[in-house]
Amino acid sequence: MGTYEGDSRTAYSWYIVLHESGNQNDIYDPNAVLHEVQYMKNNYNNAYSTFFVGGEGQVYQIGEPGYVAWAALSGNPYSPVQIELARTADKATFNNDYRTYINLA
Repeated sequence: MGTYEGDSRTAYSWYIVLHESGNQNDIYDPNAVLHEVQYMKNNYNNAYSTFFVGGEGQVYQIGEPGYVAWAALSGNPYSPVQIELARTADKATFNNDYRTYINLA
C-alpha cells in the first residue's frame, strides 16, 4: 500500500471478511487477479481490500491489516482483514486458489 492509500481508521477485530470478487469477466482470464489488484491500487478511494487471492494460489497484499477496508459494506469497520478471491472457471485453478484463500484466512 502506498502512502495515503486506503483508510487510516483502525478496524474493530470482530470478523475476517472472506469475499469473492463477483467479477464475471474474470472467469476465463488467467491474469484476473492481476487486473483486480491493479484496479484496487488505482481506485483505492472506492475499491479496497487487504488481500487478493487468485491465479493458481497467488496472494497479493493490497492494504495493511488492522485498518478499515471497503469490501463488505456495513461490515467494513468490524474487520481488520478482508480477503478477496478472484473468480475462475478452471477447476484446478479454483482448487489452488481456494486452498490458499482458506490458509490465509
